[in-house]
Amino acid sequence: MAGGGKKKWQAEESQLGRAEGPAGRFRELFSVAANGGCIIIGFAVLLLLPQPSVENFPLEPIIDWLLMALLFFVGFGLGRELKSLNFALLPPMLLLAPFINMAISLAFGYFFGFLSGMGARQGALLTAGMGWYSLSSVLLAERGLVVLSVLAFIHNVFRELFAILLAPIAAKISPLLPIYLGGATSGDVMLPFVQKYCGEEYTLVSFYSGIVCSIAVMPLVKALAGQ
Repeated sequence: MAGGGKKKWQAEESQLGRAEGPAGRFRELFSVAANGGCIIIGFAVLLLLPQPSVENFPLEPIIDWLLMALLFFVGFGLGRELKSLNFALLPPMLLLAPFINMAISLAFGYFFGFLSGMGARQGALLTAGMGWYSLSSVLLAERGLVVLSVLAFIHNVFRELFAILLAPIAAKISPLLPIYLGGATSGDVMLPFVQKYCGEEYTLVSFYSGIVCSIAVMPLVKALAGQ
């Protein structure tokens, strides 16, 4: 039964991809452009505002409230569709998603560190934050790794941005790819994008993966820092 369900799930995905054709690819590119355009517009508005306004603008509270509103509507939509979703079609191997995510992230970090000459351990520390820039950079700074802390912050910020921008195209390659790109942010910021581009059934997978990755950030960074 499990094998039949997996084959049916894969067949439905394949049929959906073929049915969309050029129109689907245009929508993907348009979504990427729209996501990127919003980021660029926000950046441009910031540059145009006078410095006193920028300093006094309550950006973080607004972002927090908007994120909570997004997560509320994601949960509302998932709850509405919960009875009609067939989670039996999802392979049980999806339980390994966060651990695969961590393994891939650390492997890329080791590889980058080795190639760049900065050292494999330092490279792994760059990616050990799993997209959670505020925590990993603080943990590294507390251990006196100031330069690495700045680099980790930049890496994790861009990881989140690229995950948002590439979600429409990545979802067509694999519905798990946006979740892997998001890392720890798959449990919050990436949820609306996963829901929209991957399907309702992957929202819970994304939330589960993001939570596990978030819990793992502190022990991973501490273990790799060795301090």
